Amino acid sequence: MKERYRIEEIDFETNLEYDDIIQITKKFMETKQIPYEFYLKASISYDTNSLMTDEPVWSVPIIPTDIDPVWKDDYSRLIISDKKARPICLLDDHGMLAEVYERLSSKKMDIIPKKGSKATAKDFVEIWHEDEKKDKK
Repeated sequence: MKERYRIEEIDFETNLEYDDIIQITKKFMETKQIPYEFYLKASISYDTNSLMTDEPVWSVPIIPTDIDPVWKDDYSRLIISDKKARPICLLDDHGMLAEVYERLSSKKMDIIPKKGSKATAKDFVEIWHEDEKKDKK
């Protein structure tokens, strides 16, 4: 079984359904001072083994509507917990943590004090593999 699926590839049961994801995302966008909309050129995806959490997550592409049209493809990804049915964090267009709404996995959160808000998915992968090496010893 692979780890990341586009929403149209999912042929197994998940806690949240498409309508749930849309509703959670719309509610999130309503709370922001910056207006957002769904970014339709990218697909919603489901990650069964998130690098930032110990649970499956949904990744929803959204984009601010008040940005310069030259940068119209600089979309963010809202990460939603499949179990808790609420946003966990927002990744910016470079895959960096822009905002965190919920405590991420405790062992993987070790990267945040080291990298601060500049932490990327690559940093989480490095920490994850460091932990695996320690566990094997």
